[in-house]
Amino acid sequence: MMQARITFTTKGIPPPVIGRVIDRPWFVERRLAVDVDRRHVLVLAVTHSPAKAGPASMLCVAMGESAGGHPFPPMSERWAAILRGEHPLRFAQRAGRRAFAVAPGSTRCKLCNAPFTGISAAAFRVCGYGQSRKNPRLCARCVESAPEGGAVVPLSVLFADVRGYTSLTERLGTIGATALVNRFYEAASKAFLPFEGLLGQIAGDEVMVLFVPGLAGRSYREKAVRAGASLLDAAGYAKSTSSWIDVGVGIASGEEFVGNVGGGGFKDFTAIGDVTNTAARLTSAAQAGEIVLDAATHASVADDYPAAERELLSLKGKGAAVEAFRLRLG
Repeated sequence: MMQARITFTTKGIPPPVIGRVIDRPWFVERRLAVDVDRRHVLVLAVTHSPAKAGPASMLCVAMGESAGGHPFPPMSERWAAILRGEHPLRFAQRAGRRAFAVAPGSTRCKLCNAPFTGISAAAFRVCGYGQSRKNPRLCARCVESAPEGGAVVPLSVLFADVRGYTSLTERLGTIGATALVNRFYEAASKAFLPFEGLLGQIAGDEVMVLFVPGLAGRSYREKAVRAGASLLDAAGYAKSTSSWIDVGVGIASGEEFVGNVGGGGFKDFTAIGDVTNTAARLTSAAQAGEIVLDAATHASVADDYPAAERELLSLKGKGAAVEAFRLRLG
């Protein structure tokens, strides 16, 4: 297992927590990797963004090169601009968008303007600008085919999990269970797309969706909750009839690394950190037809869901109880 020693050379930078390397107000200005005593040292020059001024500070992250060790994915200004939505695109990116806009097409990538339809769409697909499997409103070149790297950004992570999947498979058989889960995937995609969610992963009976301000806007937390409610509605929980599948949803919000990570020739676009872990644990605590929110997410939707039930949950892997809120449809 790779071990990391984190050292701050100046005062004033907030201490890191698991899953976070740089706290939100700090942005990477320069990156330098060197070898010191057979250790890979990543040096990041960061500045405090709200003031856009003040002396630069240095953050050093020393990572042991044990077997299988891999340096932390590079922090990218491009990813920060896209995912945070706080910085204008650079000139080259703006020029690229304008050039792609000349090609005819009724639907386009939200980021680069590559056309998905029209007479030039086939040529763009050959060049890798086909629709992303993470979000069909984006192209693959802007997401999963982009260079490895990412940024620590604010986000909401949503997990939706099919309840009783093992017994479901035993009762319906392989073919029947597969058909039902595929129907669940389709319903989930339709529920999340209108709210600008990015598919993080599909794993058996579970889906993970990311909501970042650069794509979902400032109301990304509210959109995550609305997307969860939309999925439960599609599953039949908001109707008088019984649901056609048992699903529980968990949502957590905070800041962590989002981007393309991987190794050994494999790369995937996802989120890594404590927010993701918390969302997964909240999902395990949700009953069928419930959405369980952490306190940060609930604070953004408290007025919309006054009947939410507050409780303290002891979640696996957490040293302290987590404040959570249960929402039920119907």
